[in-house]
Amino acid sequence: MPAPRFTSFSDPNLAYLWTLRLDSKGRLYAAGGSDAKVLRSIPLLDAAALDAVRQWQFTPTTLNGQAVPVIMTVTVNFTLQ
Repeated sequence: MPAPRFTSFSDPNLAYLWTLRLDSKGRLYAAGGSDAKVLRSIPLLDAAALDAVRQWQFTPTTLNGQAVPVIMTVTVNFTLQ
């Protein structure tokens, strides 16, 4: 996917905030679906943020020695050059 083109933004540092649901193996249940909630978005960067998050690998969270599903908040930062 090619990078989006921008003509101007007031702030070259852009943050995309997302809540994700991970299974007990640390895998994303469904990015962009009902198991992901956008808290702060830059619509032109939605696809790029989703592509980035899908490439991440998460360490399973454990509770009392057992792997458990979790809900977490992540930030994807973009810097325009």
